[in-house]
Amino acid sequence: MRYVNDVSIPDNTQMAPGQSFTKTWRVRNAGSCAWEAGFKFTFVGGEQMSGATYTLPAAVPVNTEIDISVAMVAPSKAGTLRGNWRMQTAAGQFFGDEVFVQIVVGGATLTPTATKQSYP
Repeated sequence: MRYVNDVSIPDNTQMAPGQSFTKTWRVRNAGSCAWEAGFKFTFVGGEQMSGATYTLPAAVPVNTEIDISVAMVAPSKAGTLRGNWRMQTAAGQFFGDEVFVQIVVGGATLTPTATKQSYP
């Protein structure tokens, strides 16, 4: 599996805690054989963000690009959070590029506030 590009949710997209979103990656079968129906795109590390494993519903021929989408929810903790995902065979063997989603939750937004001066 070769990463092609992010279709949605570019790196460092600002999210509110608990915000639902769908991350979509475009990937290519750059190998020498078709991916079989039943191969899984699965979480392998970092923050899972409630994302569930995606199972290929049909075979993907060599040199074919597909979009893989995973529904996620931004965690309640603030900061830059990253979750790593990878393709695996039905037997559980990982292969190809590891891809990731990286979001920023609850970033500091400065809002100007008026201050009231009191004079004696």
